[in-house]
Amino acid sequence: GRRGLALDVVAVSAVIDACAKAGDAARAEGWFERGVAEGIEPNIFMYTSVIDAHAQTGSGDAAAQWMQRALDRRLSPTLVSYNAVINAYTRSGQVERVREWMQQAHDAGCAPDLTTFNSAIHACARRGDVAGMDRLVGELEAAGKRLDQVSYNTILDGCAKAGDAESAERWAAEMRAAGLKPNARTYAGMVSAYASAGGMERARAWF
Repeated sequence: GRRGLALDVVAVSAVIDACAKAGDAARAEGWFERGVAEGIEPNIFMYTSVIDAHAQTGSGDAAAQWMQRALDRRLSPTLVSYNAVINAYTRSGQVERVREWMQQAHDAGCAPDLTTFNSAIHACARRGDVAGMDRLVGELEAAGKRLDQVSYNTILDGCAKAGDAESAERWAAEMRAAGLKPNARTYAGMVSAYASAGGMERARAWF
């Protein structure tokens, strides 16, 4: 290491994680390879941090390749690892790949959590796929989970993308019924949905 200090797995993992949070995948990979070159046996946390770095830039295929490298080493990815790959594909709007990795997580014994579902809902929202969001909510509820404010706001964004004000109204009503208070993003989503559907008069009435 620099200044004669030997790198260990904890130090390298921390640096890779910092690179991931900065969305600097190239540096994350560089530190990973440097650690390996200095004799460090990479663990799943090192791999997950590199995957997360690619997730920050929506590089789904690169994230999946790093996951495969971890699997090739016979490491056991955690749900955090799978969620990072799912997030990467969410950011690039690849719903089919999101669904594939949700299934892979489930098959590996890592049951999708609310973070997983919110990512998948976001992927559908980017496309304005209201039916896809509805299906995911059904799966989420069947798994015994409940939507949170992030879930509802993401769904409203998707309704706006689709120009579906009626669905937006339905979800906003369900959000209130669930005891969740609308916030600025909620109202922005509703206004956008009405605007997309050409119903600004209804928007004013709703507020």
